[in-house]
Order: sequence, then C-alpha cells, then structure tokens
Amino acid sequence: MSPDDIESVEGFRARARPFVREHLPSRHPDEPRFMSMAEAKTLQASIFDAGFAGIAVPAIYGGAGLTLQHQKVWAEEVEEHEVPDPLFVSIGMLGITLLDEGSELLKRRHIPKILRGEEVWIQLLSEPSGGSDMAAVMTRATCDGETWVLKGSKIWSTGADEADYGMCLARTDWDAPKHKGLSMFAVPLNDPNLTIEPIIGIDGGQPHFFQEWLDDLVLPAENLIGAENSGWSVAHTPVS
Repeated sequence: MSPDDIESVEGFRARARPFVREHLPSRHPDEPRFMSMAEAKTLQASIFDAGFAGIAVPAIYGGAGLTLQHQKVWAEEVEEHEVPDPLFVSIGMLGITLLDEGSELLKRRHIPKILRGEEVWIQLLSEPSGGSDMAAVMTRATCDGETWVLKGSKIWSTGADEADYGMCLARTDWDAPKHKGLSMFAVPLNDPNLTIEPIIGIDGGQPHFFQEWLDDLVLPAENLIGAENSGWSVAHTPVS
C-alpha cells in the first residue's frame, strides 16, 4: 500500500470517535471496573471487526495496516473509555514480539487470532530455582530431528488457566554463557505433556499465578521464535 492509499489521520479519527463512544464503556477513575477475560474477548472481537485492532500491524497479519500516528489517535480517543486490559500482554507485548521475531508461518497463523482475542498468549519465563534471574533457565529444549523436546518447569505465570499459548524460554546450549544459550518457543497450553497448577495464596482466594510442568513436550521446529540461541534478545523485544 502506498502512502497515498493510507487513510488520513483526520479521517481515521472521524471514524474511530463514534465507534469508541458507542461500543466502549466510559471509564471512571474513581470506580475501577474489573473486566473478565470473556468480556475482554468479546470487546476485542468488536474492535477487530471494525478495523481498529493492530492499527500499525500490516494487513496481511490481520492488522489495520496504518501508522503509529493513527495508533496515537486511537489511544487519545479511548483514553476515557474501558479497553480490553486482560489482553494487554497478549496483544500489546507478545503479539508485537511475534510480529518482530516470528517466522512468516507463525505470524500468519497466530497474529490475526491474537489481535481478535481468539488466542491469548502469556509469558513462560520465571522458574522455581531462578528467583529474579530470568537468565538462570533450567528448562531444556533438545533438538530431535524436526522437533524440539522441552522438559522443565515455569512459575509465577499470570492467567495460564485462560490462555492458549505461552512464549517459553528454554536452554538450548548448555556450553554457552547463560544469556546466550537460550531460545524462545511457542508452546500450546493444552498439550497433554504440560501440567498447569494454580498457586493458592494464604487468603485461599482466586489464584492469579500458576506453575507449569513440561514433561518431554514435543514441538515442531516451526514453533521456534527467532533464531536458535537468540531467546534472550527475543524476550527483550522492545514494545512500541
């Protein structure tokens, strides 16, 4: 698409403003409202269907194919309205990481679903033995022909009970310095070789964090995100 074919910023604002006022609830700072994942998905689907999701994401991946200026306008228009906050990590962080680092196959397969809220992604980074050191990864990924076999555990994952995929950091080179021997993988959370358990707080309330066990979980080679042993840089993809 040439610059002359892109919708003007003024035209975009004129189209976005009535949609926002009609479809997005007003936000009251003094009365914060909890939005469930189901509500967030429904709202995100309406935003996507109207052409306002992934504003600066290329259209071939389900986005609007516009610019960061258009994205800024959208942020201004929704400032006083409720947005699908439960999907922020999935869309605003991991979707961007996949756009920047994923293969063409992964981008075409997953980004449209992420943008519409049909797929929810979470991070699988921290480990029970690692403390605050994200690079102290002991989960291993072993190449076996055209597949990778993952074994290990992750912890303090948010929303694992409602998510579909995790971006999982695993060690692929045990001889390299710890930051340089890591790779990132797309892990389906419904895999039978993955167990998810809630971490129950002392109040016994609804769990917010989870622990996962990967027990010889087999992934196709295509589920590698970025290059092998570049997982540290993938995990630190800047979010625009």
